[in-house]
Amino acid sequence: MKDNNFRYFRSRAFRNYLFSFVGIFFIVLSLLCIVAMRYAAANMERESIRLAESKLHTIAEDMESQTKVMREMAAEVARLQVFSREYLEAGKYREIELLDRLVVYKQNINICEYYFLKFYDMKKIYTSARTTKPIGIHLTEVFGKEGWEKAGEAIDDAVFQTDRMNIFYKQGETGLLIYPLGTYAVSTIGRDGVLCFQISEEGLKNRVERIVGKMDGELAIYYGEKCLLGGAFEKGQDTLVQVSQGGNYTIYFNMDEDSYFSWNNVLSPEIGVAFIGAFLLLGVLGVLGACWNFKPLRKLAEKYRSTAEGDLTADWDSIDALIDSLWRGKETNSKLVQIQYRMLREQTIQLIASGGYSDKVHEHMELLNIKLEAAVFGIIKCIFDDRQKLGEYSDSMYRDVEDLSDDGIKLYAYWDSSGDLCVLAAAEEEYQLEEAAELLQSLFEAKALPARVAVATVSRDLKQINQKAAGGRSVDVEKGSGRQNATARAAVEYIRANCKDYNLSLDMIAQEFQITSTYICRIVKQQTGMSYKEYLTGLRMEEAKRLLADPEISVIDVCQQTGYNNVSHFIKVFQKYTGVTPAKYRDEQ
Repeated sequence: MKDNNFRYFRSRAFRNYLFSFVGIFFIVLSLLCIVAMRYAAANMERESIRLAESKLHTIAEDMESQTKVMREMAAEVARLQVFSREYLEAGKYREIELLDRLVVYKQNINICEYYFLKFYDMKKIYTSARTTKPIGIHLTEVFGKEGWEKAGEAIDDAVFQTDRMNIFYKQGETGLLIYPLGTYAVSTIGRDGVLCFQISEEGLKNRVERIVGKMDGELAIYYGEKCLLGGAFEKGQDTLVQVSQGGNYTIYFNMDEDSYFSWNNVLSPEIGVAFIGAFLLLGVLGVLGACWNFKPLRKLAEKYRSTAEGDLTADWDSIDALIDSLWRGKETNSKLVQIQYRMLREQTIQLIASGGYSDKVHEHMELLNIKLEAAVFGIIKCIFDDRQKLGEYSDSMYRDVEDLSDDGIKLYAYWDSSGDLCVLAAAEEEYQLEEAAELLQSLFEAKALPARVAVATVSRDLKQINQKAAGGRSVDVEKGSGRQNATARAAVEYIRANCKDYNLSLDMIAQEFQITSTYICRIVKQQTGMSYKEYLTGLRMEEAKRLLADPEISVIDVCQQTGYNNVSHFIKVFQKYTGVTPAKYRDEQ
């Protein structure tokens, strides 16, 4: 009886019933899934709008708080004597003091990278870059030849607008938020100046992205009726609007419709479990429905002892043998896959190192566990004296080199066409490539493999990593150390020659020698045994001691001739270095 039932269920008629019922249930399931996804999409749209409104509120209040910071700064500038015209004109070196005090406020302002102080009828301005500059030249650079006169008129008109807190002027992508000092001063005597904050659309975009992240859509920021950001913005029916609590700022936002829906949110684990449960339930119902409706045909078949397909039996022994052979084949293939994976990985690394990096190669890097997200790339060449001895380590060398990688640098080994071991390195700073070369040298010494190791190629573009590429910087392996030492000596000599320059900085030295400021600190430490700051201070103090020996040179002149613009700071540094003040040192001499 059981054998007969088995034959019935294997018949074509039963299969037709089964496919029909299961198909109907799956169609129903698909419709339910569509409805569920539409419901999820609607929920995501509401959540996206709520999140966008929250971000707009954050932007509006951040802009309001920045306005408050600028207003408080204007009030403090108007109150302090050091920022008055009378104090400035009373002394020769007070201009430097004013600039030093003015730049202190820069760290508190996030939407403005540049601001300046201007007094009425003065042709120059005092900037947050600790410099003075002709007002006409600066406004021409910002607003062009056609706009600088209007900007100048707006600044001059604002000087005596004591009844207004601020005035906003904008042309193109840059605007000026002007604060008349007379509005905030206790007495208007001497407060005939303005504090101007330069606000650009690019700076506002960067600020918005820092505080709320990237926003998918069009954004516009208005200060009163003036547009700070999004001049081509078009308001629509679905535009989101947010007004700051102070009422100064209005934010408009048109959200991209594509941002409403996300498969990552729809295909969540909870929905996946529900879908699998529904799938199994409907499958069982389909089988039960097919069995129930097949009953009349089965009874008819039993009556006439016939089935639509005849007798079909399963050869279980053959199936077991097939599964066993497939399992053995899988074990064998896994070893082949490992070998092919390693070969493909080495070929990919070699292709990248030869300048063949492309978007197609990038798609396969993750599958091959190659991570090259960095700022600097280099090829470290390793030339071994005894290649025959190297043969026993050739298979393990890939793993040993890659084990030297850490969070700061990634290393990948490959063999070049000449049979030398090369290492493709990705790092955040250029000096890390030299540190990686030192680690490789230590590795080879531990394995008793004498080798010459040096950074052969350095580039900031992975497509130009090959030493023949235009964007790369090649270094001869045999002469690499000599050139590095020459660069170090030249950098130290450059510091010694320019130590009296007030503008001397690590960035200036790095730009001069086309290396990073971090690497400058390292080579100065290697050459002098002191940090960059200690070395520079020592040079300046020795020069100061030499100048103080001349009684005709004042302490202020010594300060300026040794790279300092603040006498108080110079005296503190000199006393810390020598143990006495400059005046007492001169008396002792």
